[in-house]
Amino acid sequence: MKNVTMRFKSRVGGLEQSESQRTGYTYIFVHFTEIQASFRSLVFNNRAISLNIELSYFGSGLKVRKWNLIIPLILVIIFIFFINGYRFTALSAAKSNSFLSKDASLVERNDANSSVIFLFKSDRDEIYQTVLSEKSGPFYNSSVSTDIPYSSDAIQTVGGISVTTKKGAATLLSVISYDEEVAYIEAGVEPNVEKKEISKGERITFLFPFMKQIDFLYPTAFNKNGEKLYYYGYPKDTNVIKIEDLKWHKINGQ
Repeated sequence: MKNVTMRFKSRVGGLEQSESQRTGYTYIFVHFTEIQASFRSLVFNNRAISLNIELSYFGSGLKVRKWNLIIPLILVIIFIFFINGYRFTALSAAKSNSFLSKDASLVERNDANSSVIFLFKSDRDEIYQTVLSEKSGPFYNSSVSTDIPYSSDAIQTVGGISVTTKKGAATLLSVISYDEEVAYIEAGVEPNVEKKEISKGERITFLFPFMKQIDFLYPTAFNKNGEKLYYYGYPKDTNVIKIEDLKWHKINGQ
């Protein structure tokens, strides 16, 4: 083991010190009464390292007077949070999500308790992306997202996510209709069933304060007479289920 020696220079008196050698180390014990000491350098392995730390002791304890080490430490902590995806705003956290397309543009924002759910679209990748930003202390972090490809269907689900968060849960469903016969859409489970009117080319969004698989919200599109035109889910006439079949289906006879 190598010797480690800390050298210091006191500005006022009242200092007692003693040394003891143990297994190659030099220990310096400083007994403070009411002094102000300035540690100038630390010699380690024959190299001097400048510390330039000033400490004050006035009976009750030490008080850091210079911020030349504290401020850099704070900056290092912030940098560590930053490279791990933490941001000061929900939107900047969502934009830092590693799964978000580079050209993604914001479509909509929805607040869910202390979390925020954003809907983006990417013309380059031809997808809609739903991104969750969760509050964590003074920061936001985003690691959850879903992708839905563009479609030429008469009714399209463009946003969907179902999550539990530290302070609750949320389920979001966003839909665009290109069928002029569709007058409104219903979705939800009792007693939280919502009905929203919709026009051709319009987009509407449902946000529920609980976690539920999207198709188990039983989204259904109606005409102005209250007749069912479409339902969202898997085909009902097959035993083979494929993920691409999870979409809006026209109800037979309509």
